[in-house]
Amino acid sequence: MASPLEFSPSIFQLPIFSAAIQEFSAEGPDEYGDYTVSLRIAIENQTNSDWSLLEVCAVVLNDAGQQIGEVNSKEEGIAAGESSELELSIWRVAGTLLSGNHQKYHAAIKIFAATSKEKDLGSYPVPVINYEITPLPELKIENELLVIGGSLWRAEPDSEGDINIHANLSERLA
Repeated sequence: MASPLEFSPSIFQLPIFSAAIQEFSAEGPDEYGDYTVSLRIAIENQTNSDWSLLEVCAVVLNDAGQQIGEVNSKEEGIAAGESSELELSIWRVAGTLLSGNHQKYHAAIKIFAATSKEKDLGSYPVPVINYEITPLPELKIENELLVIGGSLWRAEPDSEGDINIHANLSERLA
């Protein structure tokens, strides 16, 4: 039996999409007394943009609302107007945690959909001295994302003599 997930509009103008849990079951016990909890989720991209990535986090809550299992997964994206089904497995849920009223167990799902875009952020000098930091300026990207800080540095050469350049950015929605 499908359990619809209700989404309300976000203050951040994030896209709304539909998702439903198609299956929520447990198999086991295995030789250690553990169970595998399975979830099958249907997701529909109701936007005009392709999603290149989905990040899904699912937790299982017992009848007292306590978390007894979790899985994090990165999945292929979904094209605009298309649907996809995801199957997630939460391994090694201790059988002793599965006591209580199973009709009151819940699965809580968090889904993050993203579309990658390329943006030239400019050229910045790479420091000559190892671990000397070059600060990066604040940048606004397409009136959607604000880079609020960052740094660029070079590490010591590795065992093959290659020099690794590191860049860190901190961003927030504009």
